[in-house]
Parts: sequence; structure tokens; C-alpha cells
Amino acid sequence: TVLLRSDGRAVACGSNEDGQCDLPTTGPYTQIAAGFGHTVLLRSTGRAEACGRNHSGQCDLPEHGSYTQVAAGNSHTVLLRSDGRAVACGSNEDGQCDLPTTGPYTQIAAGFGHTVLLRSTGRAEACGRNHSGQCDLPEHGSYTQVAAGNSHTVLLRSD
Repeated sequence: TVLLRSDGRAVACGSNEDGQCDLPTTGPYTQIAAGFGHTVLLRSTGRAEACGRNHSGQCDLPEHGSYTQVAAGNSHTVLLRSDGRAVACGSNEDGQCDLPTTGPYTQIAAGFGHTVLLRSTGRAEACGRNHSGQCDLPEHGSYTQVAAGNSHTVLLRSD
């Protein structure tokens, strides 16, 4: 479990088998995300940091760029850049890091093996593991929020 305090400090508790609770102290942070064995933190400066399990490169974050959001999946990490482009690192076994380039995006979410992105137009897109239909998103409709679970996706309609 990772918690973000009102003063921008992050606190973690629970299993620390892979160092996912050994959080950097370079905050303040504005957002946090917890994956299977890794943690991703977004600093107020727009820089992202990660700790924990890195067997697929999910903690090897791009060093350049300013980010507005972070999301952590099972073995991948997704970052939303300040220019609306999304980047991903880590396992791409199911294509979860093969992000569409049709942005700009306003929100990102990472599931077990899939990624969901919300375009500025309100359209949602997904890539990656689709064994339960989690990437079969409705073609019509406008959305304001996306969320990704283990094998499902939730979209909040604008109406």
C-alpha cells in the first residue's frame, strides 16, 4: 500500500520483498501508483521516480521529459508527458507498451497486462492483453475518466 500525504510525502507499508516500500525521499510528490512489485512516484517538478521490482524494466523510466501522471501495471509503467504524449516501459509481452500515438491524452491507466488512455476528445483507447475483452472499448461515446483492473476496464461517460 502506498499513501500520499497532504504535505507531498509518500508512505508505504506491506510486503517489501522487492524494495517497493523503499521510497525515495526526494519529493514532494503529486501522484503515486503501485504495481505488482514496484512503485512509481511523480514529483511536483514533473519528474517521475520508481523503486522495487525491475525484472522487466518497469522501473527504468525515461530520464528526460516532464510528466503529469503515472500508472503502474503488473510489470509495466505508463507515464503521461506534459505535452499529452504517453510513454511506457517494462514488459511488453501482451503489447501493453505499444501505445497508440493518436493523442494528445489527458489520462492513463495500467492494468495487469493492458493500458488504457483517454484522449482530449473524450475517446478512450486500449492496448495489450485482451483475454477478457478489457481492450474492446465502445467506439462511440465520450468519457471523462478511465481505470484499469486486472482483467477489466472502467470508463466514466461524460453524460
